[in-house]
Order: sequence, then structure tokens, then C-alpha cells
Amino acid sequence: MIDLALEPNDTTRGEAVVLSDLDEDWEDVAIRVRLVSAHMTFEKGANVGTVIVRRNQTSLPTCVEGIVVDDADLDMIHVRAFFDGKGGHYGDAERAIELVRKQAAPDPKERTVGEVVIEESRRPPDMTIRILSLRAKDAYDWEALSYWTFGPGNRSGEITIDESATEHAAQLRSQVVQLQPGQHLAALRGFGDLIWNLTPSGFRDVYWAFRQRLGANFSIQLVTDEPHIQWELMKPFNSATSEEAEHLMLDHPIARWVRKSDGNLSQRLPRGAIATFAPGYPDTPQYRLPFAVSESVWLCTEFGAIRCTGDRASFLKIMSDGLPDEKIGILHFAGHGSFDGSDVNGILMDDAWVRRIEVDHRGTKLGEKDGTFVVFNACDVGNVTYTLGMVEGWASLFTQRKFSGFVAPLWRVADRHASEFVRTFVKGLHSDQLELGEAMRRSREATADLSPTPFAYVCYGDVLARAV
Repeated sequence: MIDLALEPNDTTRGEAVVLSDLDEDWEDVAIRVRLVSAHMTFEKGANVGTVIVRRNQTSLPTCVEGIVVDDADLDMIHVRAFFDGKGGHYGDAERAIELVRKQAAPDPKERTVGEVVIEESRRPPDMTIRILSLRAKDAYDWEALSYWTFGPGNRSGEITIDESATEHAAQLRSQVVQLQPGQHLAALRGFGDLIWNLTPSGFRDVYWAFRQRLGANFSIQLVTDEPHIQWELMKPFNSATSEEAEHLMLDHPIARWVRKSDGNLSQRLPRGAIATFAPGYPDTPQYRLPFAVSESVWLCTEFGAIRCTGDRASFLKIMSDGLPDEKIGILHFAGHGSFDGSDVNGILMDDAWVRRIEVDHRGTKLGEKDGTFVVFNACDVGNVTYTLGMVEGWASLFTQRKFSGFVAPLWRVADRHASEFVRTFVKGLHSDQLELGEAMRRSREATADLSPTPFAYVCYGDVLARAV
């Protein structure tokens, strides 16, 4: 990426580019840039771009693409950019860039550019929905992206998530846990309608155009920094035809990702051991969860999972070091969790709480080491909140620290139905080799009529990811 900023960059050598002979009422000016390097090769024209310098605004950068030469002794490359326009040559700049190599031999289907691994075999989802803060009060940009070109051309809009919307989300979490099994569908339908009505009208038209062409099960990837609304619960309604759809999470393979971690999104879930924690709470009988313990035993029986002792020290050690002789494909916890945004935000082990902040640091290496997928079958820990203007929570922690994904419920769940959900999900991923979004969809669908529990779960990861 090449830009012309107002302030110099310490790592770039070159004089300022001075623009002259501009009209008094100028709005923007296009600056042609050409990148050259003795250490890179470029397709014809691929090293040329245009930077747009705008009046009283930041400039718009350009991106060029090239391939670093194959040289094992090369630790640094030098690139040089030449800037020109109507007035001829405007200047040039030079930078040295350190190379970062993968430790293992690269897969032939991947190539490494800096620290970003590009999966050339990656399939895009049918639809990606981006919901990103505009940094103005309550305002978010909404955009539906797809390689499919049919349907309305306008796929973006602005939405407002004010206090009333966040109150609805809080009401959902507080009210749904009071619903009796079998009496939950009407209330969830009401919340699903409210969420659908929050979306831009242009998106609603795009959704029904896609559904008409692709059917009810096209894949959806959410990328968002909006922390309150469970968008997967929305229930589409076509006002033109009065057609009503099921909740997105029941009709579609769908998964979400935290916006600031989108560079870590991968379609490859690791194969490896399942490390399972299911505290028995021997000193607090009122906390015991028999179905959670049974779930952990089932993982050991069906998949050879490794049963870990349910104390704080063991959990923290796995998060930092992993297992000495095993790659961990799934880290599983079944027990109690709490999220209230201020006091306890963590999971309860046999001897004490593990708070999120105790894991949110550079010493947590399991994600980097194994790319582990995390399943927390515990109340509330799927929740996120705003703290210091940033999305926080376990989901943010895991996605930033290179875990391949995360599943957890947003509200209190019933022990029995929660266990059924996780068993169906793990079986779908590993035995049936389903893609992540489809494994989640089937797990929710299995007991959706019996309990509100399957509606509580959110899934972070690439919707098309598969265990490889």
C-alpha cells in the first residue's frame, strides 16, 4: 500500500512531494505512482497505481502487487516509489522492508506475504455482511458483499443502533432464560422481527433476491464491531409478497468474526486432540452440572479426547503451552461462566475463576502454536461489550490471538440441551466433516423446537471452514 500522508514516516526516505499550480477551488488531485524493486517481480502494469490527494481530508492510498524473489539469504528488500502527474515528476520515496518467513515449509497452495497467509484455494461465502462503526454516536455502516451480481445494485446503507436497540438485546438475554421449553418460539420470533427491522431496506431487497436465486441455505459471513445485537437471530420478512423466513441461524450456514481480527480468518480448522475441561465442583454441590461432565466423558469415548483436571493452573498452562506431545484441535470447556461487564467475566474452575483478563496477553500462545478451535459450553461467555471504545470479550481475545474460531452461548442455557448441542456440533465437524456454518446450523436445528438453548450460541470463524 502506497500513500501520501501529511506527516513523514520515520522508516521511509525521501523528500516531500510538493503540489503546485492547483486551482483555487481544487477538490482532489490524482498522483500516479510506480513501484520498482530489484527484489520483486511484477505482472505488466501491476506496479502502477494512483494516490488521490484530497483537500482538507486524508488521501486515498493505492495498492500494488508483486512477488518477492526466491532467495533464502534475503532478509530485507528495498522498494522505491516514483510519483508523477500533469506537472511531471513530483518526487520519489524509498523504504527497506524486513521479510518474515513461515517456520514450517509452506503448503504449495499458500504463499506468504509478510505475516499474511493467502489461501489460494479459499472459497468466498455467498454473502458477507459488514457492520462497522462509523465512530459517530450510534451510527454503523452496513454493506452486503458478494461475488454474485444479480439483485439490487445498492447493497450498502447506514443504520442506527441506539439505546433502544441495545436495550432490546439486553431484554432478549434476560427474558429468554425465563421461557419454559416449548414456549420460547413466539418470543424469539418477536426479537427476530425487531432485528430484521434494524437492517437497511436495501439489504432486505438484496436478501430476498439472493434467496430467490440461491435457495434458503446460502452461506453468510458476518464481519462486525457491533457488540450488542445477535444478528443471526433476525427473521426475514418480504413485505412485497408476505413471505416469511426462518431465523437466519436456522435457514443458513452463518458465522461471525470480529472486525479488527479479520486478517486471522481461515478456512482451515486444525485436526488434533480434543482437550476437555469439565469441572465437577466437588466443594459446591449446587453448582454441579451432570450433563456437562457426561459431555466431557462422551468426547473422550467417541473422539479420544484428553480429560484435563478442572483447576485454574491446568487451564492457564494449556492456554500458554498447549500439550507437550499433542496438537490441540479443539479446546473444550463445559461448566459455569459469568459475564457482567464489570466484576466477573470468566469461567469457573473447581478451585476458582479464570477471568478473561488473565488470558488476554502475549503469553497465551496456544492459538499461534496450534490454531486451536475453542468451544465454551458455559453461560454468558459468548458475550462482548464496549470497553474503552473497543470490542472486548472472549471472542475478541481468541480471534486476535490466532485461534481458528470460538463457539459459546450468549445467555444462560439448560444443561441437558446445551450438552446435546455440543455433541451434535463436534460430531458434525469431525465425523461428518461439515463446514463450520453448516455444523452450527444443524446443531441449532436439532433442538430448536424443544428449548431456547440452541438459539443462544454464537459462532466465530469462517463460515466455510472445515477440519483438515
